[in-house]
Amino acid sequence: MVYGGPADEQIQLNEESIYAGKRMDRNNPGARKSIPDIRRLLLDGKVKEAEDLAEKNMLAIPRRQPPYEPLGDLKVHFESVDVPQNYQRALDLYDGVASVAFDSGGVHYTREVFASYPDHAIVLHLEASRAGALNFNVSLTRAVDGTTSLESSIPNTIALNGTALPPAGKNYADEPKDGAQFAGAVRIYSDGKVLPAGSSYQVRDAKEATLILTAATNVWGLDAGQRCRQLLRDATTHQYPDLLARHKADFRALATRVSLSLGDDLANTIPTDELLSKTAAGGDDRALVALYFAFGRYLLQSSSREDSMPANLQGKWNEKFDPSWGSKYTININTEMNYWPAEVCNLGETVDALYHLLMRMQANGQDTAHKMYGTNGFVAHHNTDIWADTQPIDGVPSGIWPMGAAWLSLSLYDHYEYSGDLLYLRERAYPLMRNAAEFILNNLFDDGKGHLVSGPSLSPENRYFTPDHLKASLDLSPTMDVEITTALFRRVIDAATKQHVDAPLVEELQTALKKLMPLQVGHYGQLQEWRNDYEEAEPGHRHLSHLFAVYPSNEINETTPELFKAARVSLERRLANGGGGTGWSRAWVVCLWATFGEADKADESLRVLFSKSTWPNLFDLHPPEIFQIDGNLGATAGIARMLIDRSNTGVLRLLPALPSTWKDGKVTGLRAKGGITVDMEWKDGKFVRAILHSAHPLEIQVSEQNSPVFTMKVPGLLRPVNEHF
Repeated sequence: MVYGGPADEQIQLNEESIYAGKRMDRNNPGARKSIPDIRRLLLDGKVKEAEDLAEKNMLAIPRRQPPYEPLGDLKVHFESVDVPQNYQRALDLYDGVASVAFDSGGVHYTREVFASYPDHAIVLHLEASRAGALNFNVSLTRAVDGTTSLESSIPNTIALNGTALPPAGKNYADEPKDGAQFAGAVRIYSDGKVLPAGSSYQVRDAKEATLILTAATNVWGLDAGQRCRQLLRDATTHQYPDLLARHKADFRALATRVSLSLGDDLANTIPTDELLSKTAAGGDDRALVALYFAFGRYLLQSSSREDSMPANLQGKWNEKFDPSWGSKYTININTEMNYWPAEVCNLGETVDALYHLLMRMQANGQDTAHKMYGTNGFVAHHNTDIWADTQPIDGVPSGIWPMGAAWLSLSLYDHYEYSGDLLYLRERAYPLMRNAAEFILNNLFDDGKGHLVSGPSLSPENRYFTPDHLKASLDLSPTMDVEITTALFRRVIDAATKQHVDAPLVEELQTALKKLMPLQVGHYGQLQEWRNDYEEAEPGHRHLSHLFAVYPSNEINETTPELFKAARVSLERRLANGGGGTGWSRAWVVCLWATFGEADKADESLRVLFSKSTWPNLFDLHPPEIFQIDGNLGATAGIARMLIDRSNTGVLRLLPALPSTWKDGKVTGLRAKGGITVDMEWKDGKFVRAILHSAHPLEIQVSEQNSPVFTMKVPGLLRPVNEHF
């Protein structure tokens, strides 16, 4: 994070594997014996007794997962800067370079900052228009649990070392006082004098300087200090122009795959905060939509790459030692939403980060399935972290939800559907999906009324009123669980059939699908959220869990008109009662309105997102004043959903939800299922043309702006497009 102060530059630093705590067995020994009793209590309508037993015997020990923490701060204090003039900050979304420029005392000062994926380094370049005008001090600090010193083995280098310990306070009182050992180092190059000053350095009489910073932890089995120093030595074999060129080439290869123009280039001429204010006041939103879309792609590729950890609640950009919700992976919506734009926005390789996390979780999830539920398969509840924990944490209203592994694994199937890569399906997606499906299959049981149900579970973080008007969370087969189970079973059946494997499992899954609880319409005409038609405790709740089968999945669509209508009623009721109040929730609303074909309602929700849940730097806002990246990425997916969709019915829909205000536009590089890339243009609100690219010849059903479906032949290319595996 680049703060850009003229006299004091602060660069807040993160290294993705700095977590407190350690890998440990958190399984509650009372769970396996208690779960059958909890199920019986729920069948008998004794919900309070069931929740009391779950609170005692199902939750992890300790109950909290330790947080993701920052590395520290690189601070540069400039002694020669007076009152700045002509100040400008910028972020190039296609080069991935942040810049600061201003005049002071007759000197023009510039800074460029970037985080280089090829060189695993953060680079800060400083330059003045007059020789000798740069005079500054450099320090590398961490508020707690870290020490700074001058590095003896590398010249002009400051080193930071420490251990990420759990924050003080009752929330982490039971957490082991342990964590990732970390190291950071910054080396200074300059044409001026570089002088030691305690545990920092002074640079004097310079015209330019370059600071190169690396960091590492021991999480992956390497010595943090040795790894950090080796990364620094490797990075500093390149001079600044080469570092910049290597970074730009890598970044632009992903960033420029997709472009969106809505016929207004205002974002290139006025500051972003002013653009946001104009839109919030009711002005034209086209320039902001296109900018926000590009920013979302920028954030995803900047926080998730092939061999990285996935984007967490803050992506990678958490500055707090005790962050909200631990800045971890909340896998009952937020982590999945982070990857909604990955495939359609042509960043499919970012999903590899999710795959690596799932692989780390699998062994723990199998252990949790055995110890808690007495079955095999792969289970995870609503949160995980770098230690790949899979047990239910925090409390009953959020923690007792065993569908996390199932939902996450569907992201891998999405990657197969978009890429058409059978090798990826066979070697990566299918084994994890199969293992998650095995857990669910083994935990289905007869409810005595001819249905197979699962649980205990809940509709994430929402509650209902029991017949005696008590607020409750736990249920058997709440609607979202049935929808995720259906989506996963169908995809496992499809994958196994394509590979000609696991015929007995396919038969079991097909039989189970027929006996699942049916989706039901409630007394308001809404899609029921729970097994029974309960009244919601919060009709405007932020979660829209029971609409999963509309978006991001697609089992409820125009071919199921009664359920499609009921799902829309559910969305309308949520919004009428104050729903969509968080950024990520409003982003889901955008996606849902686009799926319902309500273009102007989707655009209206984007405006709400911009005016109520967006900071001046375009970061998504969760009340009160908390940055969460999921709203940015979910809304990016929603914008793409307004422009293109290839549903499970197989029809490629072009401009399925084009708002009336987006009169003219052009988009290139969007992806559709089946390995198709789409370039498209429209004018005066009407479709003009599209160019479809495919690695292989195919025939496809196409609809333009919901016109009658027609068949298009795509000749295919001699080589695959963006094949990642």
